[in-house]
Amino acid sequence: MLILSNDDVSSLLSSLNSFQILEILNVLAKDLADDTILKVPRQSFKHPQPASATTLIMPTFTSSSSSVKIVSLDTSPESKNTSPKGCLLLFSQDGSLDAVLNASEVTGFRTALASMMPVILRFFPSLVCDKCELPADGRIPSLKTALIFGAGLQAEWAIKLLLILCAHNSLYSPRIIIVNRSLNRAQDLIKKVLRWYREKILPTTDSIPAFESYQLYRGTPHMTFLISEADAIFCCTPSHDPLFSAIELRSTTALTKTRYISAIGSYTPDMREIHPDVLVDKVLKFSTIVDTIEGCKVESGEIIGAHELSSRLEDPDVSEFRMSELGVLWNQVKEGGSPRKIMENVFYKSVGTGTMDLVVAKELVRIVRDDNCGVSWVEVPGF
Repeated sequence: MLILSNDDVSSLLSSLNSFQILEILNVLAKDLADDTILKVPRQSFKHPQPASATTLIMPTFTSSSSSVKIVSLDTSPESKNTSPKGCLLLFSQDGSLDAVLNASEVTGFRTALASMMPVILRFFPSLVCDKCELPADGRIPSLKTALIFGAGLQAEWAIKLLLILCAHNSLYSPRIIIVNRSLNRAQDLIKKVLRWYREKILPTTDSIPAFESYQLYRGTPHMTFLISEADAIFCCTPSHDPLFSAIELRSTTALTKTRYISAIGSYTPDMREIHPDVLVDKVLKFSTIVDTIEGCKVESGEIIGAHELSSRLEDPDVSEFRMSELGVLWNQVKEGGSPRKIMENVFYKSVGTGTMDLVVAKELVRIVRDDNCGVSWVEVPGF
């Protein structure tokens, strides 16, 4: 049995190159679209008062392995640390315990990693398919400005993965704007990412990303301007109040471009990182992609709200709200399908799946055992 601490996992993930990341993405896409995998709905348990914590249990079963993740989150509105704490258990085909991984870094990484799949399909489609059918004008959307809401592990990995993809494609690093309730945390995250970037990425490129940080103030002219400037928006907060609505996206400046928006920080029906009106607005015409249709129908406040709004609208053109599953879409493009739809306004919602945990855990364990990754780890025989 292999044991990987949080430091082990963090070091290992930070050492991954773009080829390894793309390899994990391909495995993830295949498994997300695999109907033979037993994807048990996650169980949620609120701790007795006065504790303000929730524990999630996420099991997943395949023909060759299985995993169970158990994590707890501080759900109080005043909490400054919403990162999950717990472990991920990986089992072999015969049911023996194969590995135990600290779940904090894995959870932030795998959620951000899945949110990069639409990014690749939209901005770097050649990484998936050499002969993709492009838009009529032949243009692929540019990624010049990325807006990040949040300063936790999901936000950190969204930024790191984005920079890895840009370096892999020999593109100049985008302008990255971090918006967070605590400006100090946003500034600390910039320092942390820049240290990592200088060590891991800068030797392969002469491009240094430009960072900006601002405190979150909803609905202000400045926030509307930042949203309108962004080519990609990554929402990485467990927010109960929407960070923005269709109003900001319908400004004169915002309507001059289309954009990619992901919401990966909220995971319960009462959390909403964006206002559901974004998804049913007949001017914006967003396409919606989800990690799991069944999961998002019951766990995503944004998706539930969009269904409620669309059922009340009188205009028949927006009465039907549709979703596509991420794994299916990725595999369609990889097999030669067109990514044109994802090059318009597109929204990606993730509530997290056990399949993501299983895929990432298996790949990390494989890398540790097969490669000389420079990570110190503990192997317990005969467990």
